[in-house]
This record gives sequence, structure tokens and C-alpha cells, in this order.
Amino acid sequence: MKKFYDTCALLKLMQKAFEDNFVISNITLKELENIKTSSNKDSNIKYQARCLIHLLDKNCNYYEVINYQSNWDNLLKDFVCLSDNNDSRIILSAYYYQTYINDIIFITEDLCCKQLAGSIGLEVEYLSEQKQTYCGYTDVIYQSDEQLADLYSHLSEKDYPWNNFLLENEYLLIKSKEGNIIDKYRYTKKHLEKIPYLCFESKMFGKIKPKDDYQLLAMNSFKNNQITMIRGRAGTGKSYLALGYLFSQLEQGYIDKIIIFCNTIATMGSAKLGLINRVRL
Repeated sequence: MKKFYDTCALLKLMQKAFEDNFVISNITLKELENIKTSSNKDSNIKYQARCLIHLLDKNCNYYEVINYQSNWDNLLKDFVCLSDNNDSRIILSAYYYQTYINDIIFITEDLCCKQLAGSIGLEVEYLSEQKQTYCGYTDVIYQSDEQLADLYSHLSEKDYPWNNFLLENEYLLIKSKEGNIIDKYRYTKKHLEKIPYLCFESKMFGKIKPKDDYQLLAMNSFKNNQITMIRGRAGTGKSYLALGYLFSQLEQGYIDKIIIFCNTIATMGSAKLGLINRVRL
């Protein structure tokens, strides 16, 4: 079952909306263009609309657009609960898709849209009831120098709604259109904090430096969080970085012991860890 997003839901989710295929109305595209060029809209929402338009352009294979037909306005008279406005037209676009094309879940952040869509028989999911999934970091790719300049003009704004993009303690990786990482930040629920270069040093491991930006994020998380969970292929430095940090803390007296847990059941073809069972011949 596909998801059908209204405008406010797309602005809320941004990059996360493109994790699955979805459907939108062309009314949403018109609304985004109007927000982007409006002289009456807040600069923050205008910036979000511009970013979302670029995401839609870049990920055009991830969604389908339903073009609202002018004769559908007659349905506004049939559904007395709907008014003559864009919210109702987006809901009618979802209704048409549900009736003639395929089943959908109508997703909105607007409580009135939730009630109206439900009243005409659509299955509705209210976005504010969804729990976002913490992914560790979020990639944001910018296609031009103008977009990057626009982003950096907002980085120092304490009241900018970064919580629409990031969860607390989530990292932001700013990338160029070629995919190169330009900058790294951590969201602290108050502001974006630039990630400084780190290295850990101990007598046991010597000096440990990050080999790439992702190792740097892991090392930054060790330093700033009580619990850090890392996943990755064998040999990517998960255990090495963690032990390097712990031994540096141990030698400086910040902790007094290190306790290591491991799964003693080895993956096929890998080295065995823990106790070795003795077999009598």
C-alpha cells in the first residue's frame, strides 16, 4: 500500500519521505512553488520548500504525481464536509487515486486534514503520531553553490527548526552533488555543533586517528554520549575505535575498569572468540 503525502507532511519529513515510493497531488507542487516565492512566508519555511523542491527533482523516480482535474470540483459539492480550498483538492486527489488506481494511506500533519480525509473514507495516518527512527546520521546533498550558501546562512540561527530534519544527537553530513562530504555537524536540540577533529591516545593503542568522516562521527559519539552503538562490516574499526577510546579513558583515570561482552558463537568462516571447547579423542 502506497503512502499519499499532503504538503505539510512532505515538509515535515523532507529526505525521510523518499525511503519508500509515494504519491502526491500536483496541488502540492503548486503550493511549494507559491511558498518558495511568497513575500509573506517565513524565511525558514521558504528555505524548507526550496530544499524539498530540489529533493523532488533529484528523486523523481521515487514518487508519482496525480494531476487534479478541474471537473473534480463537482465532488466538493457531494462531500459537504470539504471546502473550496487546496487542502480539500489534495484530499480529493487521494480519494481519486484510492478509488480508481490503488490503495493508499493518506498521511498528513494537519489535524483538520486528518479528520476530513477520514470522513470521506480514506485510511489516514497522522504524522505527529509517528515515531521517527534514529539513524545516527543524515546525508544532505546540495546541488549548487547557491543552495550551500543558503544553508550556511541558517546554520547560526538558534530558532531554525532543525528538529524537522534531525533528531537529538543525530549527525548531519553536508555533501556536494558529487557525493563528497563538505562539513559535519551534530544536532544538540539547541543548535548545530560543528564536529572537531579528534584522536585518542593511550599506552596500549598509541595514537588513534579517524580514517574517514564516519569514524570521526563514531569517535565524537564516544566522547559525547553514555551509550554508542555502531554497526558495520568486519574490519571497519568498530572494536578498535571503541577500545582505543576506553583505554585512553582508563589511563587518564576517568573510568576504573573495562567490561567486554561478545557473542562466542562465531559467524561461519570467522575466527572464534572466547573459550575453546576441549574435545576428548
